[in-house]
Amino acid sequence: MPRISRQNWIPSRRDPVVENDLSVRLGLHPLAAAALAASGVTDPDEAAAYLSGSLADLPSPYHLRGMDDAVSIVLEAVAAQQPILVHGDFDADGICSTAVLVRALHRLGAKVHYFLPDRFRDDYGVSARAIKAAAGKGVELLLTADCGITAHKEVLLAKSLGCKVVVLDHHEPEASLPEADALVAPRRPEWCYEWADMPASALALKLVQAMAEALDDGVLVPEEFVDLAAIGVIADVAPMIGENRIIARAGLERMANTTNVGLRALMNVASLTPPLRAYDVAFRLAPRLNAAGRLADATDALDLLLTDGEEEARRLALYLDQKNRERQQIQEKVYREAARMMAQRPDFLELPVVVLSSPDWHAGVIGVVASKMVEEFGRPAILFSEQEGHSRGSGRSIEGIDMVEALRRCDDFLGAYGGHAMAAGLRIDPLNLDAFRQGFADVVSDMGIPAASTERPTAIPANLAEIDESLVADLARLEPFGPANPEPAFCLEAVEVVEVRTVGKDNQHLKLYLTDGGSTVEAIGFRMGNGGRPQTGDIIDLCFLPTVDEYWGRPQLQLRLEAWRPTKRPARP
Repeated sequence: MPRISRQNWIPSRRDPVVENDLSVRLGLHPLAAAALAASGVTDPDEAAAYLSGSLADLPSPYHLRGMDDAVSIVLEAVAAQQPILVHGDFDADGICSTAVLVRALHRLGAKVHYFLPDRFRDDYGVSARAIKAAAGKGVELLLTADCGITAHKEVLLAKSLGCKVVVLDHHEPEASLPEADALVAPRRPEWCYEWADMPASALALKLVQAMAEALDDGVLVPEEFVDLAAIGVIADVAPMIGENRIIARAGLERMANTTNVGLRALMNVASLTPPLRAYDVAFRLAPRLNAAGRLADATDALDLLLTDGEEEARRLALYLDQKNRERQQIQEKVYREAARMMAQRPDFLELPVVVLSSPDWHAGVIGVVASKMVEEFGRPAILFSEQEGHSRGSGRSIEGIDMVEALRRCDDFLGAYGGHAMAAGLRIDPLNLDAFRQGFADVVSDMGIPAASTERPTAIPANLAEIDESLVADLARLEPFGPANPEPAFCLEAVEVVEVRTVGKDNQHLKLYLTDGGSTVEAIGFRMGNGGRPQTGDIIDLCFLPTVDEYWGRPQLQLRLEAWRPTKRPARP
């Protein structure tokens, strides 16, 4: 989740009247009310809905263009007992959206097949071989999830084989749409949905909602699938506002008592206990689901979310855990090599992009490493894995540079590509790599590298006496946090350092004991132990997140240090 990490934060302005109104009306800790107001929610009625958002607060699924046609076609296939193929994708959003649709269709008694592409065998998007195999089994409806928006040839192939086609996809479309029988896409070129940044898992849940409304018989209950949809929303790093936030919030709440056997098993191997936060999903559950598709067959992750057998669920969860450990090792090796390659090529450092390639890099981890390159170098990054005469690439972008649009402007060098503004997959002939690197750099330069933000991060000013464990509990009511809705940070001014320690492996973490003369609190700065640190007796300002530490089995208030600096205010008398 986004965090303030720079030292140049400034205290935000607090409005005591608004904070008191929110605090009294909603029963919130005053600092939690301040955090709510800082996020832009100041009206008590709006705040009440914000804190208790449920699927009932979502707008009608029929507001999405194409939804009525999609519902009619799917329900007709179900009623006629026509075999249906749900075609997903191999990342967590694709896996979860497929699981939502398959489980919902099974609940309606449909004949359902499912398919996830192989990262190492299939091109990006809808698989022609899957369509042919499905048609051979008598499938009469192809329902895509997280793919299909650019699958012109594959849609025509399916229709030529006697299949109707319904596309659910959130990726960037081309100028024209495929000739599907129904197409539900929030980024349609002739029309854009209000919440265009809605991942495939959310679209799948909206389709389930729409079918439930159409049937109106109580058989299909959308709330039963919201936990899976929430995982997809969080894993896809979608903006945590609007419909995405409602779905994520409802899903996190359901995970506490989920009836999904596979999800319970995955939570167990990840050592997660309710209540879950978005952070837990993003960094504990999603990587394990993604690991299958990165290193092997994503269908194992899908099977986990579809199984009702306890033993099979435990076996698959342990397998995904093992694959995730392997992924971490491979990813670290590729990252070290990529960083070394940049260090050895000063000419690469002069470009506004990072474009690297190696025959030794595992195609399943290059996207994650590309994200790390973006973080490190502050520019769009694409990494390629060279394979038998072609290179498979994965790219990540920065705010203000649309990755798909940039690729479109230099597609003379490319084979297949697709994705959305912040991430894309592509293929290239290795002979075109150098020309593509320069062409991509020229395009990004023409698009204009966004200037570094001059806006200083803000933190909510607090007094040490205000901070207690009830604040941590009430901040949890503001969850989930994520892109466009970051976790609120607070700041203290002119506190005295009572004690300084370094802890953890290689003394990499910084632990401080701080006082304002009346209260004393412990602060921990992860990975801050080896740099400059304050000394006992120093008077400092700090930016922090309040937490409760349960490491020793007894809950204790602790400040998670984000940054510190010598105070500019006079010391206390």
